[in-house]
Amino acid sequence: MARRSERAGLRFGREAARPAVRGRLLAMAALLLVAGGMLLARRAALPEPAAVADVVVEVRGEVAVPGFHALPPPVTLEAALQAAGAPAMGAPDATLRGGTRVVVEAGAVRLETMDELLVVGLPIDVNRASAEALQAVPGLGPSRSAAIVSERRTGGAFADVDALSRVRGIGPATVERLRPFITAEPAPDGP
Repeated sequence: MARRSERAGLRFGREAARPAVRGRLLAMAALLLVAGGMLLARRAALPEPAAVADVVVEVRGEVAVPGFHALPPPVTLEAALQAAGAPAMGAPDATLRGGTRVVVEAGAVRLETMDELLVVGLPIDVNRASAEALQAVPGLGPSRSAAIVSERRTGGAFADVDALSRVRGIGPATVERLRPFITAEPAPDGP
């Protein structure tokens, strides 16, 4: 009977199990490859972690670049002075919170609270903000804010912050002063 089963191509015992085991192993390997690829694709599609928002401090007085400065946290007094172009003063290693004003006069440093804290979140998107919202940005008054909205309606969305130079009265120096407080996200569905 053994001869008859060999002639018919039938196998019994260990010989019969090998092709089935190989098939299962190949199927499992293929399944693992597919699952691994799906995990990698899903991981690649996850958004990047949100960046930590900058801290806005104001530096006034005897400095080269007075005004508002957006700095990555933690903001030290020395970092704020450096951003404003102040010479090294050996300032104490103090950590500043948003809304702090640093005043440099006669070689001394004084910390104050800003008179008017910004109520809106920064940065403000120039492609979506109203003229009123844009007025919350330091350096943008009613006329410049209205000019930005008008240019956006007639010329289309701003591709990036540098494109604000399309607006009459806003040059490269003004764009640099505004840069910490504004952004130009992809165009919305309307003006």
